[in-house]
Amino acid sequence: NETEVIVNITKVNQTDIISTNATGNKTLIGEPEQEEIIQGNARVGERVSWVKLVKTNKETLETAVSIPIDAENIEVLEDNEQLTAGSYRELNKTDKDKKIALSSKVQGYLIKYKTPAPEISLNIISKNHFRATVGGSDNVHYTNVTSFVKIPEILSISEAQNIKLYWNVDETKVSHNFFADDSDSNGFIDTLVWTTPHLSNQTFDIIVITKAEHLNENREFVSNIYPEVREIDGVWSETIPDTHYVRVSFERNLTYKNDITIYPRTIRGTPTIKIYEIGGN
Repeated sequence: NETEVIVNITKVNQTDIISTNATGNKTLIGEPEQEEIIQGNARVGERVSWVKLVKTNKETLETAVSIPIDAENIEVLEDNEQLTAGSYRELNKTDKDKKIALSSKVQGYLIKYKTPAPEISLNIISKNHFRATVGGSDNVHYTNVTSFVKIPEILSISEAQNIKLYWNVDETKVSHNFFADDSDSNGFIDTLVWTTPHLSNQTFDIIVITKAEHLNENREFVSNIYPEVREIDGVWSETIPDTHYVRVSFERNLTYKNDITIYPRTIRGTPTIKIYEIGGN
């Protein structure tokens, strides 16, 4: 929740001053002595609010301040005891930002503006594998972006541990925290929510694990192989290398009356199979 201060902005239309020749003991325009940028809450699909605190250059008549080229709803407040409305005029623009001029007679300003909403897209790799891409304006550095996507209702809300979220960082998959939500209260997970640390484009892989997982030598998740191994249909899983594991979950406890039969296909050599309880050696 934000408290918005609504003010009337007087925009002074003048010819840009680009000279910095001395006028008495002061030049016409200069850079701020100090500035600080504060980002508001960032959430995909919603514009982001910003506040820029500026301490003017007391050695110049005006102070030039840069803001993103796609900044909208610009409000300038004089940073005095009551935050009164201030005025500004536009200077030059580049591909990424634009400059505005503020009177240096005022010691400091508070500049408020909004930038375009971060966006998210979802690519369906398979029925158990999804890839989300979170992106935003190339002209703004967003951080801590609340991100969320809808996924098929495959798992109940009590099976959230069977969903893995991986952040793709420099071609490495890094496990990432998320929150699983049942937005329509029917008992099944339909939404994943997480925080994207920074933009521009960041990609995340979502793996929905059902019954069978391929694990590496450290018992870390590699892939979900359940769709390939659930039936004897001539469809085989990927190769399970030496020292790797397959973790299988069963709907019922195994006893001498109901066991599981393994149907391996030998690629080469004479492989052996060892059975462990989960976490066992």
